[in-house]
Amino acid sequence: MLNIHLKLLLVAVMLTPAVLSCKTAKRTQRVGVETAAVVSSTPEYKANMSPQAKRLLKDLEAEDLYRQPFVPSAGFLDKYGLQVSGDICFVRGMIRTTEKFDRAAAEQLGVILSPPAGRIIPVSVPVQQLPTLLQQEGIEYFEMSGGAVPAGKQSIQNR
Repeated sequence: MLNIHLKLLLVAVMLTPAVLSCKTAKRTQRVGVETAAVVSSTPEYKANMSPQAKRLLKDLEAEDLYRQPFVPSAGFLDKYGLQVSGDICFVRGMIRTTEKFDRAAAEQLGVILSPPAGRIIPVSVPVQQLPTLLQQEGIEYFEMSGGAVPAGKQSIQNR
């Protein structure tokens, strides 16, 4: 009889921390729901994009994207294989579109659209307009073409 009481006492002692941790977790969970949402300064893009395009957008913030005229550093041109024509810096890529894609709105941003192959359209986008383009309806995905240029070989034309 004493042996049974010891076993019950031992089981109760062992279960107590587990019961208390469940109650604490629930309390923490409730507090988490009541806290305010964090506001992000990063724009919300409607289009998904390749990892390289995500890195480009992140790095554009450090390059003072809205400076007029936008002149990226030589290292930036090398890293992303950008093209410069006159005073406009372009990123080449492809977009996958839906029926909601507004070709005229993209062209108003200075985007050069090549003939489509189904829903895929090769594009040259002024780097300053890339964030705006990727916020438009009708673009499902953006992928940069070409990739990085080997070190020391800048992709500068007409300079």
